[in-house]
Amino acid sequence: YVATYAYSDYSKLMYDFLKTKTSDLIPSEVMQRIEKVMNYDISTQSKLTETGIILNRYMGTLESDERMKLQNEIHDRMSEYFKERKRDLEKTIITKVTTNLEPAATGEVPGRPLNQFSLDEYEGNLRIATTSGRWSDSVNDVYILDPSLKIIGSVKDLGLEERIYSVRFLSGKGYVVTFRETDPIYVLDLSEPSNAQLKGEL
Repeated sequence: YVATYAYSDYSKLMYDFLKTKTSDLIPSEVMQRIEKVMNYDISTQSKLTETGIILNRYMGTLESDERMKLQNEIHDRMSEYFKERKRDLEKTIITKVTTNLEPAATGEVPGRPLNQFSLDEYEGNLRIATTSGRWSDSVNDVYILDPSLKIIGSVKDLGLEERIYSVRFLSGKGYVVTFRETDPIYVLDLSEPSNAQLKGEL
């Protein structure tokens, strides 16, 4: 198995946020200009830059107090939006390779693994432990993927606001240690992939 870490298209998430969460704050003509930018054949960073320019120009037409109020409201809504979608921000793409070095399947899971011990094959299924988000809102999950690398089971939200420091898989069990101020260890029952469960915590 080869695991590759990748960021999601941040410009698409930003546009979705503006479209779904700020329609009562930003005029429709401003959103139309941003939508045109999203359809340009330019890089993600360029789209974000152009979107920022459009928003700044609009805010420049507002009085100081009104502009500050709008900025604070957008900031608060954006923080909540991305907190709810932390698993959409980064992903790990997994490629299954045969002994002849030919790709046999490809799949993906949210987050990023710590190291090679975060992946393990058992009875034809792949288990992988990942961390999504940053310290302030991080979550840790274990996913089980079938031979075609489709997710068939998971245990989520281990060690909220922490990150994985150690993972070991042994037969039908998984052991995950997270850390921030203490070192909790979680014991998982993965013997039934579609019904994976957290069985103990210390």
